[in-house]
Amino acid sequence: SPYNLLTVDQVLRHLLPTTKEESNIRDPVIEEIPSSFEVAGHIAHVNLREEALPYKYLIGKAILEKNQSKIRVVVNKIGNIENEFRTFPMEILAGEGLDLDEVDRL
Repeated sequence: SPYNLLTVDQVLRHLLPTTKEESNIRDPVIEEIPSSFEVAGHIAHVNLREEALPYKYLIGKAILEKNQSKIRVVVNKIGNIENEFRTFPMEILAGEGLDLDEVDRL
């Protein structure tokens, strides 16, 4: 299918509002498509900007679907590194530990 040929960036450019005409009043316009991420093992880690947070599950699902061969979970950093072990709080956006059918209904 044509979807299989698209990159994460291309998928998100089609789905996210990047101009005021594409956005309704309540939804923020996405100035920078959040398609980049770091990988550690099977985990993709994103740092979403404030304007992207309403779309975080959609972004996570797109990253997971387009990288299924190497990624099993997508997380977003939700706090700062505050300890000697350089760990930080995160939330699961897509993958293991989250029901993707539930995300489809959001």
